[in-house]
Order: sequence, then structure tokens, then C-alpha cells
Amino acid sequence: MSFLEYGLFKYGKTVQQLMNAPQGSNKAEMDKAQGMVDAAQAALDDMLAKLNQQREVEAPFKKADEENKTALAELQAQEKAYTDKIETLERKSQEGGVVSRNKALAELEALKSQDPLPLSRAKINQAAAVKKAEKARAPFLEATLKVEAAVAECEARFKEALAFLDEVKAKGGSPNGTIWWMQREIEEKKKFLPQKRH
Repeated sequence: MSFLEYGLFKYGKTVQQLMNAPQGSNKAEMDKAQGMVDAAQAALDDMLAKLNQQREVEAPFKKADEENKTALAELQAQEKAYTDKIETLERKSQEGGVVSRNKALAELEALKSQDPLPLSRAKINQAAAVKKAEKARAPFLEATLKVEAAVAECEARFKEALAFLDEVKAKGGSPNGTIWWMQREIEEKKKFLPQKRH
């Protein structure tokens, strides 16, 4: 028994149908399919370029964000030191002898009346870091939105091309090897799409 006979039996076709089947004469649809695959590749290249731009803009944003976190930590440390010193002096002004209580009260009043320079400096530094982070965030968010739009367009093009290839394949009369190769190209290119972070 030959392979052709087995194939005819398996797919329920006749010899007449096999001999009259078109053999890849669907050039117009294949050209259209290749155009869709090329458009999907162009969308992927555009998306990858935008992704690289986003990564370039991300570095200053991350640096500014780290500076903001450092300034915030410094501000919290200065505030804690200031409040701890006030609490210690208030506790001392309530305990001990008359001289030590009066000394603690005098120090407490002096501490409350003066402007704590390290705390003020930390507040100013933290405010500057927040402004710098906000300034760096705008281009990063813009680049992120562009990347998300490019990814959506790329996914839509891939989906459209695969649907068209499945449609052409279902019609028959097209070279299945070429269709398989185009589908394989699209599946390989999908691997370059960024993974969604949840």
C-alpha cells in the first residue's frame, strides 16, 4: 500500500479529488499573507525600538527615585532624632533633682526655640528629590505609554496575520509548507514581546 493510498483513506478523499486538487496556485492570498507577516515584523521592530527608548529614560527615573528614597530616609532619621531628644529632655525635666530638672527644662526650651538645621536641611533635600523624581517620571511614563501602545499594535498584527494564515490554510490550494513557515515566524517573533508584569 502506498502513502497516497493511506492518505486518501485517512482523509476520506478519492483519487479524483487528489488529482484535481490545486497545487499552490493561490499566489494573491500568499502575497497578502506575506505582507501581513512583514507588517507584523515592522510593528515588532517599532515596539523594540520604543522599548529601548523606554529603558534609556528609565535609568534617570530610577536614579531620581533612589535619591528620593534616600532623602526620605534621612528626613525620617532627623525627625526621629529630634523627637527622641525632646522626649528625653521632657522625661529628665520630670525626674531627678531640682537642678537637673531646671537644666533639662532650659535645654528643652532652647531646643524648641531654635530651628533644627539638620532637620530643615533634610526637609529641603527631600523636597528637591521629590521634584527631581517627578521631573524624571514624566518622560518615563510617556515612553511607557508608547511601549504599551506599540505592544498592543504588535499583538493585534500578529493575531490578524495568524487568523488570515489559518483562513488561507483552511481554504486549501495554498502551499502548506509556506503557511507553516509564516506561522512559525510569527510564533518566534511573539517571544520578543515583553511579558506583562502583574
